[in-house]
Parts: sequence; C-alpha cells; structure tokens
Amino acid sequence: MIEKVLLDYLNSKLDCKCYLEVPNPLPKGEFVVFEKMSGTKENMLYNHDFYFQSYADTMYKATLLNNKVINALDEANQAINNSSLVSTKYVRDYNFTDTTTKKYRYQCIYEIYHLD
Repeated sequence: MIEKVLLDYLNSKLDCKCYLEVPNPLPKGEFVVFEKMSGTKENMLYNHDFYFQSYADTMYKATLLNNKVINALDEANQAINNSSLVSTKYVRDYNFTDTTTKKYRYQCIYEIYHLD
C-alpha cells in the first residue's frame, strides 16, 4: 500500500508527525496530513494524485514545512528502496489555511507513480 510507504518515509524524514487523516484533537505545533485524491492504472502502473497539507502555528512555519515536504518527496525516488514507488512528480503548492480550525496550512500536490 503506497500510503504506508509514504507515511513511513515522511515520518523518517521530517521532524514532525505525519498522518493519513486530520487527528482529533489537533496536535499542537507542526504536522502533515496527506491523502490520495484520484488516480488511474495502466499496464500495472498506478498514477495517483496526492495532496500533502503542512499545518503550523504561523504562515511562515507552514511554508517552511511545506518546502521540507517538497524536498523529501523530490528525494523519495532514490531514498525509498525495495518498494513499489516508481517516481514522484511535483504539480503545484499554495496557501490553504484552514479557516475552520484557524490553523495555518500550506498544500502541495504530487503525482505518485507506483506498482501494486
């Protein structure tokens, strides 16, 4: 399951906790949440779009955390060995502050190519 591969990898690379869903209650400080949005499969190769949301107490910290996520995902192809991950492709990132929780949040979108 590619979500587990990405979760383990990001938790090893970032100095904050990563989750597959927004925790309740919200953690203090910084954390990352990511989820699969959509995808396709062709010739045994999956292409899924994922969003990665970087939460922090200030916009500046959310932006810095977002950049750390981007750097980690850009390096994931070489860093993750013996997995089904084939490649990661940056699509875009933007301010996505959560007005409901009043937490600063930045979001980046990636295409993740993987096997099985």
